[in-house]
Amino acid sequence: MAYKKRGPSSEADVALNRIEGMKKIDPAFDFGQGLTSTEYQNLIDKVNQGVKSYNGFLTHADTVAATLDTDLKALTDMNSRALNAIGGRYGFNSAEYKEVGGTRQSDYKHAVRKNKPTTLAK
Repeated sequence: MAYKKRGPSSEADVALNRIEGMKKIDPAFDFGQGLTSTEYQNLIDKVNQGVKSYNGFLTHADTVAATLDTDLKALTDMNSRALNAIGGRYGFNSAEYKEVGGTRQSDYKHAVRKNKPTTLAK
């Protein structure tokens, strides 16, 4: 399952619209305390770069997850093949089969059938 990637930030869209409007009023606005056109634009760019970076990490994570899923399926298949090979060589009721994690056939619990009570016809 692919991770959900982020689209353009709505806050970044609001900030872009706001900075464009502020630049129409004064191209190099400076309201003090770090609220300048340059600082505003730098923070917008930083957020947009962060979203791109985040999505890049998720793409990489998707690739790693897909590879891991494939490897896990291959390992599951090899586990089954190894258990069957031990059973084929030593028998499915052997101590060796049990030692590698198999359940010996003699250890299976068999269901006990209960007879239905018969009713006498009157």
